[in-house]
Amino acid sequence: MPDQRLARKFHRAVSAVRSRRIGGGIRAFNPSRHFWTAADDRLLGTRPDDQVAIFGGATVKAVVHRRAKLKIPPAAQQIERQRRSWTEDALLGTAPDAEIAHRLGRHTSSVQSRRLKLGIRHRTVRKRRPWTPEEDARLGTAPETEIAARLGRQVATVCIRRKKLGIPNACRHSWRPEDDKLLGTRPDDELARRFGCSVGSVKARRQFLRRRAFHA
Repeated sequence: MPDQRLARKFHRAVSAVRSRRIGGGIRAFNPSRHFWTAADDRLLGTRPDDQVAIFGGATVKAVVHRRAKLKIPPAAQQIERQRRSWTEDALLGTAPDAEIAHRLGRHTSSVQSRRLKLGIRHRTVRKRRPWTPEEDARLGTAPETEIAARLGRQVATVCIRRKKLGIPNACRHSWRPEDDKLLGTRPDDELARRFGCSVGSVKARRQFLRRRAFHA
C-alpha cells in the first residue's frame, strides 16, 4: 500500500516509512503492479474489465494485460458494449470518461477512444468561484487546511487569496523544544491539528531540523 497509508496505520511519519522501505530495497507502491491470486484470475472474462478492476483492486490496464497474458477472452457484456452503435456523442467531453462510461454502461476505454476519434476535448472546465467578503474575513483566523475545509476550497487557493490580500497567517506556530521532540513520532497531519498549524508548517520544520542536524 502507499507510504502515506502505512504511515497512518503504523502512526509514523511518512518519511520514516519511506526511509524504511528504501533501506529494505522495497519498491514504492504502484497500483498498476497488482499481485494476482488464483481468485483474481478466476474473475477474468466473467465480467467487464472495469468491474474486475474494482473487485480486484487493480487498474483496468492491469486487468486487460493479465487477461491477454492468460489468453482469456473478454466477457460477453464487454463485447456487447463495444458492438453497440454510438448515439450518445453529445455527452462526450461533458464529464470525465469514467463517469460517462458508468452512465452509458460502456467501458471507459471505449468512451475515451470514441471521444478522441471525434476530436472532442473535455469541456468540464470549472468556473472560478468568486470570493465573498464573508470568506475573506475568515482568512488568517485559523489554519488554512481548516479554512479550506469550511469554505469548500483548495488549501492552495486559500493560501494564494490570503497572500494576495496581504493578510498575515495568524496561525504561524512558535516552535518549542518539546514540540520539536514530537516531530517524526506521529503523522504530520496529526501534529498539525495538535499544534494548530498547517501540515506544510510541520513538514517544513521537520526538514529544517534534519538539515541543521546534518550540517552540525
